[in-house]
Amino acid sequence: MMKIALKIIKLLHRHHISKQAICFLLVGVCSTIISYSTFLIFLRIFSLHYLIANVAGFISSIGFSYYYNQSWTFDSKGSKSFTKYISFYLGSLVLGSILLRIFVEFFELIPEIANLLAIAITTCVNFLGTKFLVFKK
Repeated sequence: MMKIALKIIKLLHRHHISKQAICFLLVGVCSTIISYSTFLIFLRIFSLHYLIANVAGFISSIGFSYYYNQSWTFDSKGSKSFTKYISFYLGSLVLGSILLRIFVEFFELIPEIANLLAIAITTCVNFLGTKFLVFKK
């Protein structure tokens, strides 16, 4: 898996896309798979409300996301970053939940699609916040 990731990084880097952005996206894809799968399980199998399922998905992926973004994407050392990361991502959870509710309640999208849209939007915010606030050097 790491060999494939490194090949993708080299290929995209040749096209002037920063290594951090590529690593963040790769970690994000894996985190999204974990989060979205958990969301679907809680939504469909346990029949929980979509906002509760969203929180469960967030909780299921935050540890993975932190570890790989800290150690691989931003090559950061230090325990202070964990508190900043969790604080920032709790804000992201709130933003994502608000977007999810708007997409479901006002635009009448099904929760499964609405959550993907919310994830797409919060990903951009998360990269900027993680790079410039959490793991800044």
